[in-house]
Amino acid sequence: AEAHKGFRRITGEPFLNHPLAVAGILAEWHAPVNVVAVGMLHDIHSLDYSRGYDLDHVRFKLGPDVCRLLQAMVNLNKIIKRVEGEFAKAADINNLRDHIPFVLQQERDVVVIKIADRLHNLQTVSSLTRDVQERTAQIGLNSYALLADRLGMGHSKFLLENYSFEIINPTYYKVLRRQCENVNLKEEVKSLADELQRTITTSMQNTEVQWQFDSLYTLYRRQLEHNFKLGKPLHTDPPPLRIVDAGSFIIQLLSDEEYDCYRCLGILHKRYTPVHRQFRD
Repeated sequence: AEAHKGFRRITGEPFLNHPLAVAGILAEWHAPVNVVAVGMLHDIHSLDYSRGYDLDHVRFKLGPDVCRLLQAMVNLNKIIKRVEGEFAKAADINNLRDHIPFVLQQERDVVVIKIADRLHNLQTVSSLTRDVQERTAQIGLNSYALLADRLGMGHSKFLLENYSFEIINPTYYKVLRRQCENVNLKEEVKSLADELQRTITTSMQNTEVQWQFDSLYTLYRRQLEHNFKLGKPLHTDPPPLRIVDAGSFIIQLLSDEEYDCYRCLGILHKRYTPVHRQFRD
């Protein structure tokens, strides 16, 4: 708190609220304590947001593990600041994507902290100018969402894509939100989920079928491809949202035996014919 004393975000709130929120996100992800701690400290070395802080003092107060991770965070912030600065000048999306393999070579924990940092920035971006909002969203969509995907952080990718897409294309974001809330689509999803649940529970217990929408950005890309094949402009003739394109059914199985997973898979294959590129185990 002392390091950020007197500093405020553009919204007028104390800057301390941001690292607190980042630490909260990491805690929700069940990150280790030292990762949550560095999430709280991730900006104390930046003179733009703090009075500056001696890493030796951090080592003395919190131990070598936190200090080492914080030093890695400082190094990653320098890399990302340079890359994003170049994007601000040239707006080259490919340049953002080209740096992803290099960023992934850094310590994974600090990349996760940076994803949480950018997620909170996107959640609170509305006070910035429109240009800065769009640039932040483009970076979120073309860098952080891809990083989250590479790290297997599916829900974080989902959120990053949705927050970014809402800023970049608010009109079509609302169109897709309405389509996802369509009563007929919801009834179809429920009917199929119930059918899947009955099919599995006739032979197995401790299973749960859930539905998960894909991000609205993913749906947008699919609709673009669909209309492109038909030679139609997307914005004047958006296609209806089909359940096969809208998301996925997820089957959760609680068992100590790996065999049960394959048994469940066999039940599904016996009842349904797999569709190419629509089934993943």
